[in-house]
Amino acid sequence: MNNGTLNKNQSFGSSGKTSSAGNADSVKDIAVEVKEKVVELTDRLGEVKSTVLQRGSSIAEKIRKYATANPMKAVAIAFAAGYFGMRVTRPLRWL
Repeated sequence: MNNGTLNKNQSFGSSGKTSSAGNADSVKDIAVEVKEKVVELTDRLGEVKSTVLQRGSSIAEKIRKYATANPMKAVAIAFAAGYFGMRVTRPLRWL
């Protein structure tokens, strides 16, 4: 009589009997599925990396062209961004 507890050689299921060969096959199947998912994720991460690098270099090229065409505006924007970053990260000590 099974009252919901498991002995060493039992598993959850309808029959209460275990098959070591069946468990080994299911573990192997799970391992194969996990390996396939890891390969799939690795491939997807490679695609994302290349997309990010392409977009980043595209943005950097646009910024370089803008800075070359408008050097005074570029210096003003860089100064404003640096000042804003400084104000956000440091409290005002002299007030």
